Amino acid sequence: MKFVGLVSGGKDSIHCMVHSVALGHTPVVLANLQPVDVDEMDSYMYQTVGHEAVELIAKAMQLPLIRRRIEGAAVKTTLDYTQTEGDEVEDLTMLLKDVLKEYPDVKGVSVGAILSNYQRVRVETVCRRLNLVPLSFLWQRNQANLLDEMISTGLTAVVIKVASIGLSPQKHVGKTLAEVRPALHALNKKYGVHVCGEGGEFESLVVDSILFRSRIVIDESEVVMHSDDSFAPVGYLKIKAAHLEDKPQSHAAGDQAACVAALAAAAGADGDDVDGAWILDLETLEEIAQLADDGERSELCVTLEALNSSENGQQTDFTGIAGCHLLPEKMSAGLTVGDEAKIVLADFCKVLESRGQTPRDVLLTHLYVADMATFAEINHEYEKIFEHNPPARVCVGCRLPPGVRLLVDAIVKPRMEVGTDRDNVEILHVQGRSHWAPANIGPYSQYCSAAGQIMMAGQIGLDPPTMTLHTTVAKQAEVSLRSSLAVMSAAGATPSGILTSLCMITSANDVSLARASFQSFLAHHSGNASVESLQVVIVDQLPASASIEWHFVLAKESDEVMTMPIPSESKVVWNVSIASDSRNGYSWTAMSEKQLAELAASPQLSTALNVSSPENCVYLARLYCSRMMSEASHEAVAAISDCFRRSSVGVSIVPVAALADGVAIHIACHFKGTWKSKD
Repeated sequence: MKFVGLVSGGKDSIHCMVHSVALGHTPVVLANLQPVDVDEMDSYMYQTVGHEAVELIAKAMQLPLIRRRIEGAAVKTTLDYTQTEGDEVEDLTMLLKDVLKEYPDVKGVSVGAILSNYQRVRVETVCRRLNLVPLSFLWQRNQANLLDEMISTGLTAVVIKVASIGLSPQKHVGKTLAEVRPALHALNKKYGVHVCGEGGEFESLVVDSILFRSRIVIDESEVVMHSDDSFAPVGYLKIKAAHLEDKPQSHAAGDQAACVAALAAAAGADGDDVDGAWILDLETLEEIAQLADDGERSELCVTLEALNSSENGQQTDFTGIAGCHLLPEKMSAGLTVGDEAKIVLADFCKVLESRGQTPRDVLLTHLYVADMATFAEINHEYEKIFEHNPPARVCVGCRLPPGVRLLVDAIVKPRMEVGTDRDNVEILHVQGRSHWAPANIGPYSQYCSAAGQIMMAGQIGLDPPTMTLHTTVAKQAEVSLRSSLAVMSAAGATPSGILTSLCMITSANDVSLARASFQSFLAHHSGNASVESLQVVIVDQLPASASIEWHFVLAKESDEVMTMPIPSESKVVWNVSIASDSRNGYSWTAMSEKQLAELAASPQLSTALNVSSPENCVYLARLYCSRMMSEASHEAVAAISDCFRRSSVGVSIVPVAALADGVAIHIACHFKGTWKSKD
């Protein structure tokens, strides 16, 4: 696509353009915001020091430049951002409108954000309003690797401002990145200084790049001191005169082959393939698949202790809403799937309202769709309900009961936080393209986190920078797990904190591949190769015609997560995952038709399902039922479902094509409780 390079003159904005060009996008114009009548200004959003050289950068790239003055200030400084009069973000909106007026075929915006969610959220908000695609290919990159990559690709940048312990205006300002690199790494080890300056430690000015047809030569400059503080002096380089100098060899700013070659050479020199991503050894897949079935199960058993639904007078537990669908007998003739979605979601909102909650309190939704071809209509209504910082979402195509086209369930945040406008909920909603993980192209967030749990959206095998689906199932499995890992890391978690792992595939032939992929993933990132926590279901369709999708719920930070079987008096063995410091966990069981019938006939059914009063531990249950089961098994499922509902448990019956290992039903429950070992 054609894109505008949003440039400050610094290294990040220029290097992101290199990645954008390497991925096949075409730069047509540069855009810059400059201060009014000062060398630099305090801004939460923009680098302004060195702005006097931006015109030379445009000439060096032989690209037109559109500029606008910064008239606003940082009015709305919370992480979340909505259109705010007088805010400096609105200057960016006006700048990009100027670009679109002159270059209406521009579709993307290259932006050099690496770590700042504050800047990312604001750029994405503006892009969404203007229907532009953010290109953020440096987002969440390892800074040490990224700095080395910049230098290796031929980017020459001079330090033009310092404001950090260990950096001196007299000693470091005017030096190139290559010259200060050793000092930056030393300060990183000693004080935690960001080597790419993401903490505001320094600013840079690019004087040469593979995108430049000419290099910039600084003829006259002076160091201006802001603060001569002995701890962290602040000073910047004022450029008084500079000119362009021809390069013996140069490339056009849009030369894709040159950028690809430069990045490939940098990766080879540094041994870094976008920060050393985990890669599944596909050649040993069958060997791993065999090992996945040989592990011994733990014999450690636990007891669940019921928690009161309130603590100190405040509700502290997650709640579930499940089974939301429109009954076929209530459907009028000619009702479109969009109309059906509108009715179902309106009823869903009424349930929330009856509990004193709103859609902003929802953390995770599951959408079960009878035909993925109708998903666009459903999504149109869905995004009206969840239009701003939406919950994480899992979407699956499955054969719902005749006449039913949509089924919805959800997990809602602890009620003690109702009315706080999600102040205690952490949300990651990244919409820019990057090497990090797929952008959210719909109304869902990568994760929502509350009360110690991280609820992730489903991940399919999209290539993050191009947003295209990989063709083989094995590659989809690898890439989707890699993206899942990136989201976990951003949430402050690791695979060791996984409470539940659900793998959805569209072919029963891929069960072994799914298990082997997950085992390799765990072995590499958590030191635990057990696949006991993995549940595999075979479904009819997945988003974007994917063949595999992963969904994870994790414990936050360093909670110890235990996964173990719990045999019950009814002979049902529940597998339980729970974090030591959490009040919420996950339990699941899988049964044959014979076991299902025995369970349904049990006089202690509610006890077997962990929902008997007053313990009532389960708050949401999903019953994944194989279509292969008999009519008698359907009656057993109905009995189990009724038992859950009588105990005020939200329950969704999800018909799937098949279940791994030929089981008839897979029951998955979110519960509230604590654990302790049995003596």
